[in-house]
Amino acid sequence: MKSVIIAAAATFGCAWASPIFARQTSSCTFSNTTTPPCGATSYIDYTVKSGDTLTTIAANPDLKSGVCDIAKVNCISNINLVIPGEVLKIPSFCTTPDNTSCQPTAAPATNNTCVKGVPAKYTVRSGDFLSKIAENFEITLAALEQANPQITNPDLIFPGQVINIPVCEGSSCIVAPYQIKQGDLYYDLAQTYHTTVGQIEAYNPNVDPLNITIGITIQLPQNCN
Repeated sequence: MKSVIIAAAATFGCAWASPIFARQTSSCTFSNTTTPPCGATSYIDYTVKSGDTLTTIAANPDLKSGVCDIAKVNCISNINLVIPGEVLKIPSFCTTPDNTSCQPTAAPATNNTCVKGVPAKYTVRSGDFLSKIAENFEITLAALEQANPQITNPDLIFPGQVINIPVCEGSSCIVAPYQIKQGDLYYDLAQTYHTTVGQIEAYNPNVDPLNITIGITIQLPQNCN
């Protein structure tokens, strides 16, 4: 999900009087004199709270903005990341909110039937379902179901249940400690270190991937092949 570091005094051409983060795009051209997008007539300063997302902020009835409008105004390139305490400029009460143009393209469907490397087990988390687990390990649902004949009802799995992950024969990963930095997301770590979100989750069953604490050390599988 890229390590995000506060860049002191950096502006990158975005003239808001707030810290600029490495996740923000250097091509941002918004300034205090830029006409608000989406039919808004003014901006509202909003301090991000724990648990906020751009979607929940945009839907706030006191703001009524667009996800992509907020992203553009605040030079945000990673719309999945907002940082508690950060002050955002919100184009408020949009008449034509944009919630789609900045959304990432869906990942292509995979035909992989096994995971490169380790581990061979995964502990089910609250909110998991088999298709989500298969997607996080970047394998097909059929392959995951085949590896778990003990699951008689694929729609019924429960937190704490340990399931099998099909591992490609002869494959391996390097597993090493990694200290979480501000802005780290499992998705970005998986892309950077050539692993999958599922493998990172499997090695860190006691870490909530949606609420990762800065400074903790996780076990990070790397260069899986």
